[in-house]
Amino acid sequence: MKKKVYTMIALMALVSFSGLLAQEMIVGGDMESADGWTVHLATPNPEPYPDYEFGYTTDSPTAGSGGCFHMSYTGQYCQVLIFQEITLQAGVEYTVSGAFKGVTNSFWSEILISTTAPVDGIDWKPKTDDNEDAIAYAFNTWQGCGENVDGTYQDDACVSILPSPYVAPGETGSDVLVYFGIKSGVYNFDVDAVSMEVMIDNVSLMGPVVAVDNKSASQYTCYPIPADNVLNISGPEITGATIHIYNINGQMVEEHTIDNSSVPVDDLAAGLYFGKIVGDNVNEIVKFVKE
Repeated sequence: MKKKVYTMIALMALVSFSGLLAQEMIVGGDMESADGWTVHLATPNPEPYPDYEFGYTTDSPTAGSGGCFHMSYTGQYCQVLIFQEITLQAGVEYTVSGAFKGVTNSFWSEILISTTAPVDGIDWKPKTDDNEDAIAYAFNTWQGCGENVDGTYQDDACVSILPSPYVAPGETGSDVLVYFGIKSGVYNFDVDAVSMEVMIDNVSLMGPVVAVDNKSASQYTCYPIPADNVLNISGPEITGATIHIYNINGQMVEEHTIDNSSVPVDDLAAGLYFGKIVGDNVNEIVKFVKE
């Protein structure tokens, strides 16, 4: 009975809703796969190199969901950088968040945002225009945070240099290419070996809100209404595009590649959702109801 009531309410909202929806700027922030991320490894010769994996499910941060990014290492020094290029609007505020778990007592893990591109094989230490480290949030056991932490970067990190929310540099309203990266590692040559293990999930760079108005015409539609296990999407050039699914609070809850004009929605709770479809020639918001 409750499910039917929720569906009826959502259907009514689908007819009448107009409002604002926050934009998620990160691709693959659920860490289920390496899609959207570039990986750089750094370690002295000889090896070992650190082990890393996307979609790790043996353990995860409590604040995460599903598979996570997992990194482990035993040695004196290593570093893993995962990053992606993102086009932001200068002068606009962006909110950074991410789930984190560290099962170790000697390491660092930091979220960095910069207009300076990482170079493979060179430690990425970007600076701001004021010559400060371009660190949004960082765990660092040498400075007193991170050991056996199970929480989030935004709530539990002990280093935060960039303003929060983050404001992209440049002339207000202009496009600016930035690099969003997460760098984790260990450095300790005072002992034979140090063991570290970290898990990262639900990484987000939430951007400005966009208007959502069901009265505007669109070439893209979703069916059936309401959807049960599969959502079908009709419109030009959508196969291979990505759909980011948001709840009515603006939180991204799922992300899928559109295959044969459909995506699975069986794990969603009943209610109203918005899908942002992004592809080579597509940037569209659709609305649908999950039964």
